[in-house]
This record gives sequence, C-alpha cells and structure tokens, in this order.
Amino acid sequence: MTAKKEITKKEEEKKELAKVEEKKREEKKIEEKKKVETESIAGLAPEHISPVAGTVDISKDKQIQFRWDKVKQATHYVVKISEAGKKTKTLLNEKVTNNSYTLKNFSKFSEGTFLWDVTPYDKKNSAGKTARGKFTIDLSNDGLKNLKPEEIKILSPDTIYRDK
Repeated sequence: MTAKKEITKKEEEKKELAKVEEKKREEKKIEEKKKVETESIAGLAPEHISPVAGTVDISKDKQIQFRWDKVKQATHYVVKISEAGKKTKTLLNEKVTNNSYTLKNFSKFSEGTFLWDVTPYDKKNSAGKTARGKFTIDLSNDGLKNLKPEEIKILSPDTIYRDK
C-alpha cells in the first residue's frame, strides 16, 4: 500500500508542477501582450516640431530644416509638404530614417503658405499620429523682387547687337 501511496503522491506532485508551469506560461503571455501594447506606435506623434509656424527666409540659407523629437518605436518617418488652401497639393512626400529633413530643392515651391506633416512608422509599417506644422516662404527680401531697371548693370558684352 505504501508503494501505491508513493505513486499517487508523485502523480499529484507532477500535476501540481504542471499547474505551476501552466500558470508561468500564462503570466509570460500576459507580459508579452502588455509589452506589445506598450510598444505600439498607434497613439504616438512627434513632438516639438520645427518650424511650427512663421516665415522662413530662404534668401540666406537656401534651405529649410524640419526637425522633431524622436518617437521611441519609430523606424522611419514620412515627411509631406503641401500647399495650404482649399485644394491642397502635395509637393513633397519623403521617407526618412532620422528625426529631421532638410529641404534644399525649391523648384516646386513659390512664395506662399505651406503645411508640413511628419508621421512616424514602426517596423511593422504601422503609422503613428501625424504632427503638423505650417510655414510661409516670403521672397520679398531676396533682393531681386524689388529690383529697379536702373539698378541693373550689364557687365558683358561690351557690344549689344540687335536683330534687323
């Protein structure tokens, strides 16, 4: 009878051990789920974006620097620039891996007001919240806009030809 009791006791210990192991697995699953939920980019947006609003002077720098705080889970960002107004036309749509973008090519831009958006994306290509800024390009200080004809001096050629 003692041998039978020992077998029953060992079986009970095995069952108890299996219960403990199952509980540990369930707790690990819950922890992993919480970790995934806290690592989700869904509700996150870049903060402290620049420029937020105002006029940018491209006559000196010949570029505009866009910056924002890093979003922890972001692997890349998409920067979009569009004309402000009733019909928004996207002028730029760039994917970047840093938390900044430098605009140097103004061929699609003219004087006016523009909106810029930055959206973070994670490794699953899930998007976070978009942060938006606004800026105005003012060319009134570029030196050419207010140039008068008498201020223009022809340096070359010495001889001017005209068609007959």
